[in-house]
Amino acid sequence: MPLHLPKVRSDLEYFDQEVEGESVVVVRDPIRGTYFRYNPLQAAMLRSLDGVRSIDQMVAALSEEFEVEIPRIAAERFVAHARKQMLLDVASYEVPEARAAKKVLQALRKQGVRLRNPDEPAPEVASAEGALFMGGMRQLQAGHPAKALDYFCAVLELNPDNRRAQMLANLIQTAYIKALSRSTSDFPTIILFNPTRLLRFLDRTIGKLVFHRLAWLALLGLVGLAIYCYSITPYPDLHVGAVEVVVAIVLTLAHFVLHELAHGFACHHYGGAVTEIGVIFFYYIRPAPYCDTSSSYLFKDRRQQVGVQVAGAILSVVFCCLLFVLLAVLHPSLPIYQAGQLILATTRCATTWGSPTCASARSTCSRRGSASACSGCPRPRSR
Repeated sequence: MPLHLPKVRSDLEYFDQEVEGESVVVVRDPIRGTYFRYNPLQAAMLRSLDGVRSIDQMVAALSEEFEVEIPRIAAERFVAHARKQMLLDVASYEVPEARAAKKVLQALRKQGVRLRNPDEPAPEVASAEGALFMGGMRQLQAGHPAKALDYFCAVLELNPDNRRAQMLANLIQTAYIKALSRSTSDFPTIILFNPTRLLRFLDRTIGKLVFHRLAWLALLGLVGLAIYCYSITPYPDLHVGAVEVVVAIVLTLAHFVLHELAHGFACHHYGGAVTEIGVIFFYYIRPAPYCDTSSSYLFKDRRQQVGVQVAGAILSVVFCCLLFVLLAVLHPSLPIYQAGQLILATTRCATTWGSPTCASARSTCSRRGSASACSGCPRPRSR
């Protein structure tokens, strides 16, 4: 695709916030799920990238508006930052046509859009709008989504209410951004499921109980009961077989899923959107679960942000307390008893030798920029 003057994407979302008494603007990329925090001047600079004005014209206008002298090199660096973070229109990038075309066709099939075969006659159109639209469809059919996007944008200039042209233009732009994201992703990820329906059900049924102030008293009572059970349990020698190992693995995986689900539950309860739970492979070999609670970064109440971060830790405390209680009441010969002992022994070894945790790996995680990897904590991108 040819490079043009930098133009900001039209689908970015802007949120005005106040952090420690200072005004900031949070920019959300709805396609990649990333968040960026800018000061008012940086946000105005981003919005000024209209594809028409040059960098010098933009600098002159913003310098006059904010009554400050903006060095040209600072503006160039900001444009380079916006291009690197894929905040610019697709015309500002060079993307392999075949890769983008493949993603466009996949998106069209999901939307139920059918392209005509080359041997099918095209319908006759009398209006310029219809001719441009059919030209875009022919470019799509030929595998040239970049040229098709130009046609659909021309259609929208004639008729901004053309929903089909708008839908196709959005699909093409999304496909290009995803094609770029594929080449810049730091670590591979596997999305397991979308927990939205499950979280909605949980919030409707037990949300008021879990997030009630009296729940803290219940947690303290459970911790006290676990301490008592630990003190009276003899803990015989560990005898582990294949069955016990399998049970321990199942319990550990269940804990991982519930831990991430707790982050998502808190985020959903406070009004955030949680769209995916999955596994990220740090350095391509080390798997770690994650829950995308990046929408919590938009919470204005700091307590809600902290609540999302600590929800997983609270769930882990509950899980361990229940494990101590079970070991106190179960017979030592049961496989689940030995599996529980194996989990505790493994946890003690990991704590003693300081094995890396999800919290330490969080600093290297860049899943969707600000996604909640491992700990549910949103990581803002800021300049």
